Amino acid sequence: MDRKLIDILVVLFLVCLIVILSFTGGYFYGIYSSGHNMAVEDGKEDTVSFDLIEEVMDIVEKNYVGSVEKEELIIGAAKGVVDSLDDPYSHYLNKDHFQSFQEETAGYFYGIGIYIGMKDVHPVVISPIEGTPAEKAGLESGDIIIKVDGTETENTPLESVIKMIKGEEGTKVTLTIAREGEKKPFDVDIVRAKVVIPNTAKKVIEGDIGYLRLHSFTQSSGNEIQDALEELLKDDIKGLVLDVRNNPGGLLEEAVFIASLFIEEGTIVSVKEREGEEEIWEASRGVHGISKVYDLPLVILVNGGSASASEILAGALKDYERAVLVGEKTFGKASVQNMMPLSNKEAIILTTAKYYTPNGTSIHEKG
Repeated sequence: MDRKLIDILVVLFLVCLIVILSFTGGYFYGIYSSGHNMAVEDGKEDTVSFDLIEEVMDIVEKNYVGSVEKEELIIGAAKGVVDSLDDPYSHYLNKDHFQSFQEETAGYFYGIGIYIGMKDVHPVVISPIEGTPAEKAGLESGDIIIKVDGTETENTPLESVIKMIKGEEGTKVTLTIAREGEKKPFDVDIVRAKVVIPNTAKKVIEGDIGYLRLHSFTQSSGNEIQDALEELLKDDIKGLVLDVRNNPGGLLEEAVFIASLFIEEGTIVSVKEREGEEEIWEASRGVHGISKVYDLPLVILVNGGSASASEILAGALKDYERAVLVGEKTFGKASVQNMMPLSNKEAIILTTAKYYTPNGTSIHEKG
């Protein structure tokens, strides 16, 4: 074959090959680019749906080395939703924890008698309950519980720590405590007992000074404080000391009720939800007037165990210059929790709002 003809054929073959490769490459790139852009435009690239949970559960059920119950997986997923909030005051309550919570609101439970919360990664004692094994053993507000019966509590859910501490009457539990001012942690052995939660106490001191002690803000606290105050007024008291030391809080409406005994009108607290919706709680909501109270000199005793509703009450009376606060900086909890029962007879406690004092101050994590 003529050499010149061969060269022409080779050139034509190379040209055809380049055209074919260019068309093929462009075709596949077009498919990729179109699909990629469509995914981005539709927002599907980063979308996560409930299908992911079902996918994970299916993989675990089929491949996990141990036996698994589907019900446990579902509850674990539900609990994970609450845990993912990274909020120390939001909890998933299983049946046992839900029952314990109901027992406490009923006025008693079996354990050592402490209110605890979470700070950083450890449970911390908000306050021991007066007259309980915890108080008698010397536990103090601010004590960090780093172990329960030798088990580390770091990053352990609060409800699990509570379950570890509670137990049958007469049994012993050992708490390993880290305390400010102590060089190293130490163990405290405490025998569990039936803990009856006290509410109020009153007396006259120094001849003409009324003293009122409020341990927690329960459904009857407002009425009990009002009744106690009326009794003290019969003794012609010239001033009042209201003691909310080691009071961990409770019901928001009871804090407003009690503040309204001392403030005739105005905002007691404002509550702001996620979308910025604000609810204003004014004085005198549901409160019957008591003579002499609005002008009665008032001192409020607070400490590091005074939290939540205690801080609402103290903050309002301070902002209106209605009372003098005496003691230590309060705990610093300015969030509102609601308990929401679930269809499986368990429940979640969820932070739903934050509150602010009448001057618009948030004391959260500040005290």
